[in-house]
Amino acid sequence: MRSIQQWNLNLQREFARNWLVTVGYVGSRGTHIPYLRDFNAPRFINGASTVANRNQRRPLSPFFARFSSFENVASSSYNSLQVSLDKRLSRGVRLLASYTFSKALHEMNGVLTNGGGGQDPDNRAAEWGPADFDRTHALVTSRIWEIPSVAPSRGAAGVLFGGWQANGIWSMYSGSPLQFAAAQDRRLRAHPNRPHRLRDARLPEDRSRADRIVQYFDRAAYGTQPLGEFGSALRAEGQRKGPGDITVTLGLQKTFRIIESHRLQFRAEFFNLFNRPNFGNPGTNIDTLGSFGRL
Repeated sequence: MRSIQQWNLNLQREFARNWLVTVGYVGSRGTHIPYLRDFNAPRFINGASTVANRNQRRPLSPFFARFSSFENVASSSYNSLQVSLDKRLSRGVRLLASYTFSKALHEMNGVLTNGGGGQDPDNRAAEWGPADFDRTHALVTSRIWEIPSVAPSRGAAGVLFGGWQANGIWSMYSGSPLQFAAAQDRRLRAHPNRPHRLRDARLPEDRSRADRIVQYFDRAAYGTQPLGEFGSALRAEGQRKGPGDITVTLGLQKTFRIIESHRLQFRAEFFNLFNRPNFGNPGTNIDTLGSFGRL
């Protein structure tokens, strides 16, 4: 039976009028997570293994072919430092900022099936690493500003230029882990494969955007594993992560009072205010040459 333990500790301090800071630690641990394992996976026999004799190479052949064992054995962990700054609405300004520094680890992405993410069903420990949703840094700020009017409060000028409000959200997230794969079944057992990692795949960070798009990491740092071997690349690459993203939104609004029970609101919203491109992760399948390493 799957179980989750969660714990947290928060400290709050009001250090000035209407300003509140919160510092907290949040953690969790998952145990007995379901894992669907190929209990009768084919064994590789050097010089005698083919796709055609896959079932004959299973330990329980010829009595059983492929079957799975449903086991509650996987685990996960999450640890984070969370800091927030809250300025309550005063003098027309409201501000909320939150920052999270975290690490999420697990052995799989969801419940693994026979064709899931584990290249060796008998070596679950090799799958332990960053979760696919792991983001080391996350910063989100939101603000509301009741814009002061320079025009008189009465008359047409007050109606047009008074009572405006600006609001927006600024979010910044670091990249997610890269998860490498190989399309070729080098173990001849119909399970996922990963390539060999030959060296550190990181490239200089000061390269131009065009260079990073074409080759986000060193493609030559990965190679096809020899026949019969498991790839040495990690399930999720912790050192080399995908690109982060930054998004800025801005809203302007004003409410006009028509009559006692009717109001008209004007609102303009700008999404991705600075028109910044946010790229997804590069291709990580070594056998897909057109996209491997490319954003």
